[in-house]
Amino acid sequence: MENKKNYKMLLARTVLGGIFLIFGANEIFKINPVQWWSEPEALNFVQTLKETGYFYYLIHSIELLFGTLLIGGVFVPLSILILTPVMFNILYFTMFLDPSLWWLNLIQVACFGYIYAYYSDFFKWILKYNMKIDPNSIEEADLLPRIEIGKAKIPENKEVA
Repeated sequence: MENKKNYKMLLARTVLGGIFLIFGANEIFKINPVQWWSEPEALNFVQTLKETGYFYYLIHSIELLFGTLLIGGVFVPLSILILTPVMFNILYFTMFLDPSLWWLNLIQVACFGYIYAYYSDFFKWILKYNMKIDPNSIEEADLLPRIEIGKAKIPENKEVA
């Protein structure tokens, strides 16, 4: 059963990484200058991104780099973490501006969801981590001394070194 999971993961990584790699390389290196977008709103949006001079190529460089890492199986959780906002933007672009490539987006979301579920243990710290700015708001009193204006109170069960 474990081998089937590995083959499924390999397939999902290869498909998702291949899509990112092909689209990223195509837009950066102009391998096949195909216009993918059929809606005028989508064309205007992409043209505006290209006119910024850097952001369009930054997005496609991220796709190219982390698509390659996904295919190679290197830093897969990091790749998923970095590609999450790119993936959501592609999803929203397809939903609101140009639904002509919905089938490709569906494949991406399925592969992305499977990889995320497979590596979900790596992402638990993001969901659990809750940074508190005020040290008095920490739930466990033993972690930090209580701070009052100008004074520090040390909990009774702690010894001062």
